[in-house]
Amino acid sequence: ISRIACEIDREIPARRVVAYARYVSGQRSSASTAALMLGFMAFVGLFLAGLGTYGVVAYSVGRREREFGIRRALGANAASIARSVLAQVGALSAAGILLGVALSAAGARAIEALLYRISPFDPLTFLSVAAVLALTAFVAAVAPLLRAVRIDPAVVLRHE
Repeated sequence: ISRIACEIDREIPARRVVAYARYVSGQRSSASTAALMLGFMAFVGLFLAGLGTYGVVAYSVGRREREFGIRRALGANAASIARSVLAQVGALSAAGILLGVALSAAGARAIEALLYRISPFDPLTFLSVAAVLALTAFVAAVAPLLRAVRIDPAVVLRHE
């Protein structure tokens, strides 16, 4: 292509001449690579959020084992203990999601240049991310919830 450009006009410096299709595909590939990396980092962030939620809930349930054992010994059923754990997870998740939405709205203008055909304040995006995070929090709470429900009151009271 450089040779053809020199034949047309010898005044044109034709060191790095490429076809327009190749230039456009190069631009598109860098944008798709950036989108792929952003998606990967979002997945890693979601995984870490779920792992952190699991850790907090598991620690909290572990600290409340004595309470759950006493409640079971006094006749509480598994459903009431499950409601207690789920209420705690719901409150923590709601607080985290509300804080995250507020911070995301504040920082949305910074990533506006990276968005294509979407507003930085797209309500569907905010709602879907909040729903995925809430679902992640409740999935992370399943193991601690099952452990809390299966607490044997005799074992807990024997340790006291």
